[in-house]
Amino acid sequence: MKDRKRVWIIVAAVVVTFWLVLGFWRAYRPTDYRLQGQVEARQYSVSSKVPGRIGEVLVRKGDQVVPGQLIFTIFSPELDAKLEQARAGRDAAGAMADQAEAGARSQEIEAARDQWHMARAAAELMEKTYGRINNLFEEGVVSEQKRDEVYTQWQAAMYTESAAEQLYLMAKEGAREEVRRAAADQMRMAEGMVAEVEAYEADTRIESRYRGEVSQVLLHTGELAPQGFPVVTVLDMQDAWLVLHVRKDQ
Repeated sequence: MKDRKRVWIIVAAVVVTFWLVLGFWRAYRPTDYRLQGQVEARQYSVSSKVPGRIGEVLVRKGDQVVPGQLIFTIFSPELDAKLEQARAGRDAAGAMADQAEAGARSQEIEAARDQWHMARAAAELMEKTYGRINNLFEEGVVSEQKRDEVYTQWQAAMYTESAAEQLYLMAKEGAREEVRRAAADQMRMAEGMVAEVEAYEADTRIESRYRGEVSQVLLHTGELAPQGFPVVTVLDMQDAWLVLHVRKDQ
């Protein structure tokens, strides 16, 4: 009987001790607390350098996109007109460069030579005429005024012959090096303008440069898109982070 009573006392003591230890552990253990926050990710805006109306949006919110995937298109008739103007200017500059490089046509050279021969014949005739008039003047048949008039006509015919000869030599020689170089520079400038407009034309088909998830579609088909305005936004979930709000005393 005494042994059983002793056992119960020991069991009671163990239970009380365990309860006290458990109470102290619960009272002094660190308490858990909750933090509020949100997950954020890198966001990219997909836009166009070309203003115009949205032709077609090929993605929807929540879609997964990859680099090179077509996102939307821009319809811009003004850009098409500028491209035609630039190409026409390039063709005109090319024709001028070819003409400067090739020089005058054979028909033009022959016409200039004929003009020179005509002027030379006229000058020779006026030289002979002046000789006859001068002889008549010395014989007292014609006046000094008449002789001077014929002399002036002779000198004018000589200047006309010289000018015609220079025109013939210019046509035969072709364009000067400065003219050819200027024509070539005009050609390169026109080609640069075409390349610039073609680059803008290529930017009417906007492709994704990133891999991610479409988070927003801000404009839809038929709406006007200003230059650089984001039409679609893409989230890169591989570049995400957690933002928590923690009190200073924590």
